[in-house]
Amino acid sequence: MNDDGLRKELAAITAKEKARILQDFTEDRFLNGLAQYGLLTPREQWPTLDAAALHGLAGDVVELLRPHTEADPVALLASFLAEVGAMLNRAPHLILDGTVHPLLFWPVLVGQSSKSRKGTAGKRIERLLALADPTWTRREFRGTLSSGEGLAFAVRDAQYKEQPLMDKGRPTGETVTIYVDSGVDDKRLFLVQAEFGAVLRIMAREGNSLSGVLRDAWDGLTLAPMTKANRVRATDPHIGNRGAGHER
Repeated sequence: MNDDGLRKELAAITAKEKARILQDFTEDRFLNGLAQYGLLTPREQWPTLDAAALHGLAGDVVELLRPHTEADPVALLASFLAEVGAMLNRAPHLILDGTVHPLLFWPVLVGQSSKSRKGTAGKRIERLLALADPTWTRREFRGTLSSGEGLAFAVRDAQYKEQPLMDKGRPTGETVTIYVDSGVDDKRLFLVQAEFGAVLRIMAREGNSLSGVLRDAWDGLTLAPMTKANRVRATDPHIGNRGAGHER
């Protein structure tokens, strides 16, 4: 593209941006005018993050990144808390009324597609934590969750099966234990669900086990979906989750 063509493209982009700003301004004046006559409630102001939310290390991280990114501070904070909770594993916990609650935080970030920088916030935190602990692999699953069995398989235990011991083709009445699957040693898993609405639709399907298994994962319980074949068991899972959705 030559210089004249580039100037035309830039001018077109600028004109489109001006038109968008004018449209937003006109809509705001129109809606506010209706509100003055009691025909429409005024638009609620965008909520602001209370300073108390930026306490400690998490707040320091947000303030460190804020001048260098377009990501929203709330998205940075939520992404940090979600991933650090998964990264630290099961040792940090809280006991309430006899129930152990692991250090897990599962936020869902909602904003305009391609404009709210939800993914940018997650990438900023990912790079920071990779510097803090190079051994943290995240074992991240980006594909949409589809079943409880699939989630349990991602953090499954080692699997064995009993097989009859044979002698010249005939069973001896004894059995031998066969090593089938090595399983997963590191039970930490960090889920990134860019289309959380799709997960909710899957959970609503009749007979789908995802909802119950997710609840057990949130509580840090053993995952053992009841299936007729290929049963999977995952003890002591520690699963973090960060979802995202589009503003309607």
